[in-house]
Amino acid sequence: MHEQFLDVTDRAEADRRFHAALLDLAPLVVLRDTNVSHLAPLAGISGLEGLDLSGTPVTDLSPLSGMTRMQYLWLIDTRVTNLAPLTGMTTATIYMDNSQPVSIPVELQERVCVIGQTSEADDTR
Repeated sequence: MHEQFLDVTDRAEADRRFHAALLDLAPLVVLRDTNVSHLAPLAGISGLEGLDLSGTPVTDLSPLSGMTRMQYLWLIDTRVTNLAPLTGMTTATIYMDNSQPVSIPVELQERVCVIGQTSEADDTR
């Protein structure tokens, strides 16, 4: 019989089953506007190509460090302050806002797109 729900009363079992379910997902995971704050269940999912963490309390991106196939990562309205764990993402475009200071390694600067940022050229109206 196919289970209709996931019992999360046993934390270890819930984490194991959540991780197993993630392995079967499409290459895009949207966690926007959820209370997800820990990304450890995503660690090791090398086929992930897109991840939307916008509006979450996420701070630590370390579990994403090995995701070399990532193409798009949305970090708008998060608590992330350091993008160093993402330096292995050589092809990802990272979307952020300017709501707080963020440390962006040189290797990532060309791939970070700041939403809501206006350039001097835009101010010449």
